Amino acid sequence: MAMMAESRYWKDLLFELASRLRAPMLQEKMTDDHYGILEHDLLVGFYSVRKLIESETTLTDRTKASTIAVTGYSNKAPVNHLSKDDIYSIYDFDKPDEQSLPIWQISSVFIHSYILIAYQDENGFLHGVFVTSKRHKDRILYKVSLGEICDVFERIGGDYPTDLRWRRQPNGNDRFDVR
Repeated sequence: MAMMAESRYWKDLLFELASRLRAPMLQEKMTDDHYGILEHDLLVGFYSVRKLIESETTLTDRTKASTIAVTGYSNKAPVNHLSKDDIYSIYDFDKPDEQSLPIWQISSVFIHSYILIAYQDENGFLHGVFVTSKRHKDRILYKVSLGEICDVFERIGGDYPTDLRWRRQPNGNDRFDVR
């Protein structure tokens, strides 16, 4: 069981990250500094999300089971360090696949990202990211909107359970019902 002494600090951080991530999207064109901040905030944020989910009693079961809307693009060519920045030639953008992934799963994709590229509109404003992990790079690339990411950070950051029930399962493991 993953333990956490106090979840408030992790949850407060998620609100800060969501606020900072919304700023470039709404206020100005992306710069090199924004890209560095974006990568940092996404990786720290999704690590925090996964840590909170794994800490069993810090989030309600409903929040832990929630999903995020993404668009998937199938792989059509080998992916390596030389090709990974040319996503339009290695993934099939003609066949987008709208999906709903568990938050813990997309958190792992971000934490272990092999490709992490911002996507912007024609004016340079950030709208989200393309991401895949080393494990998934030869199968799928995900497009995740910045709004969805911020919504996840705020949902996790604002979830404070009010009811905790513990029981021992027949196999001897602990089971927590968190509401």
